[in-house]
Amino acid sequence: DPTVAYCADGTALFAYLDYSGGAFTPHRFISTRSTDGGVTWGAPGTIFASGGSPFADRPYITCAQAAGTNQNRAYASWTNFPNAFSSGTVRVAFSDDRGATWTGAKNVSNAGSQGSMPTAGKNGVVYVFFQAGNAIQFNKSSNGAGTWGSVATVATYASLSEPNFRRPTYPSGAVDNSGGPFDGTVYVVWHSAVNSDADVFLSRSTNGGSTWSA
Repeated sequence: DPTVAYCADGTALFAYLDYSGGAFTPHRFISTRSTDGGVTWGAPGTIFASGGSPFADRPYITCAQAAGTNQNRAYASWTNFPNAFSSGTVRVAFSDDRGATWTGAKNVSNAGSQGSMPTAGKNGVVYVFFQAGNAIQFNKSSNGAGTWGSVATVATYASLSEPNFRRPTYPSGAVDNSGGPFDGTVYVVWHSAVNSDADVFLSRSTNGGSTWSA
């Protein structure tokens, strides 16, 4: 599960799951960085490490692009399973040295969540979207992942019925940091079969996630 992000200063971040031994044990969630456009890469930094339980899965990283507080702070999310693939919760950690070291890991979802994606706004605002049951949910921090609010729902969905392997509904989100007329607007997309076929849906929030459009 590789994941890539760029910071505002041009640093490239690459993170991935690292396994040694059978049955994914032991394993780590690792990051590395490049400051020369990917020509060379630094020593790996450990976001999460385990001898086997808990179990990390579906990682994703982002880095704050917008000017202001916490610019260039990197955020990593993953699903933390107490045992392999059972009732996981989404956790988030952050890094202020472009992925060399990570700290502040906290649970941001209820149990039974998967497929998380963090996205950073301005001045320490961070959203993490994920799937739980048949709902697209999220959590928000306004202080650079120092503390988090309560889990909230964007929308519900219907699972796809096509007989294909690995077709779960995982969301993808973004924040408008352009400084233009839609600055601060949050967008999230996902797929659903609520219309009896596979469609992609989009919802947006113009008030920091308090309410979401149809």
